[in-house]
Amino acid sequence: TQLLGEIAKGHWGLCRATVADVVIHMGDAEARRESLDSRAVYAPVTMMTEGFIRDNERQMTALRATVRAAEALQDGAEDQAREAESDSSA
Repeated sequence: TQLLGEIAKGHWGLCRATVADVVIHMGDAEARRESLDSRAVYAPVTMMTEGFIRDNERQMTALRATVRAAEALQDGAEDQAREAESDSSA
């Protein structure tokens, strides 16, 4: 039950792994963790989720929105520059 509680709090993620996942990175715990972390799934955010994890999720959501907005502005500026260049060469 302790492990289930840790999973519910967001401290642990789960993924499918094989013996090969462990053997390939034998002796290199960091490489093994990196290969498995990309497949990890975590419990959804609930009342049991630790506060710092909820806060980090909110921060990441806001950061992703900021990055998307900046990329959209950059794409728009590049489109305008191409249009201006094609207008001046015509």
